[in-house]
Amino acid sequence: KRLLDNRLGEQAILTQFRKGKFDEAALDTQLRAIREEREFWEQEIAHYSHMLSQSMTNTAISEKVKELRQRIDEVDSRPLADKRELLRSLVDRIWLDRDGNITIEVALKELVPSQLVGVPESIPSSWC
Repeated sequence: KRLLDNRLGEQAILTQFRKGKFDEAALDTQLRAIREEREFWEQEIAHYSHMLSQSMTNTAISEKVKELRQRIDEVDSRPLADKRELLRSLVDRIWLDRDGNITIEVALKELVPSQLVGVPESIPSSWC
């Protein structure tokens, strides 16, 4: 709305100039102020558009994590061999330091059974 108001204000200034209400110096001053304001509002729109797109990306990530948690909960009912293969597909590396601390690096990628090495076809596609 503010951007639209800005454009209407610019048109009004140009109309008044054409009617001889003020000279070119005043026109330049007023147009400069209008254009600075327009640039401000365009930057605000770009900023909030970027924030909105980031928010949607974060929402999509949250949904993927939620879906992954649900699938992991389903593992309890699967045979041991399926559990082992699923863990192999999810875990990239495990480190054990000299103090006994364990660090697990998880590989979060889109899983498609036919494209994974070592993942049996018997794992339901709903898991991947």
